[in-house]
Amino acid sequence: MSAPPSVLEIVKKTTDFLQGKGVESPRLNAEILVGHALGLKRMQLYLQFERTLAEAGLVTGLVRAQVTHEAESSAFWFSAGVGAVSALLVAGLAFPLSLAAGQPKLAPMLLALTPALPMTALAMVPSARLQRTGNFAAFGKV
Repeated sequence: MSAPPSVLEIVKKTTDFLQGKGVESPRLNAEILVGHALGLKRMQLYLQFERTLAEAGLVTGLVRAQVTHEAESSAFWFSAGVGAVSALLVAGLAFPLSLAAGQPKLAPMLLALTPALPMTALAMVPSARLQRTGNFAAFGKV
């Protein structure tokens, strides 16, 4: 397994990719994109060029390992269950949290965002498979 890339390496790879696609000012756009993804302003990004980016979690494990179909299926159903339980929990607590915070508009916002939890959970395993196989050309055919 190779070492995690640094912020600078990610910026360089993103710059090369954008340049290959004919994007104007590829370095500037790469810095803005990477900064946004990391929650950093451009100056903060410069100060963290040597920082390594290490991931942790279910998706990373699925991306890095050669996973059997059964393990992938188990991970899918586990993440689907966690997403569904999380959505139910947020939906059930939306109104009590709204009342406790004294923010009547909070409950509808929480309820509106609730579907994002299971949808994100359902996308984790297919996303990991896509990253592992590197078959990004499939998006170009759509």
